[in-house]
Amino acid sequence: MDAPLDIRWTRPVGAEPTSVSISKDPAGRCFISLSTQGEVAPLPVVKATVGIDLGLLDAACMSTGEKAGNERCLRQDE
Repeated sequence: MDAPLDIRWTRPVGAEPTSVSISKDPAGRCFISLSTQGEVAPLPVVKATVGIDLGLLDAACMSTGEKAGNERCLRQDE
């Protein structure tokens, strides 16, 4: 390889990796997954709750009326 890899970080690593997995998809793209150990800060406690319904038209519909997901990816399963 003549040039360094074009690495796109999705988030900071934050600790020394304990294991590394490398995979390649059918399109020829390489992916590296790092596992680390460290302390995780607890999330703040909130009093609000929401129900989630998983469906075919929308990937998820919340009880608040918000919809998430792309319906095209699940259209074949209808």
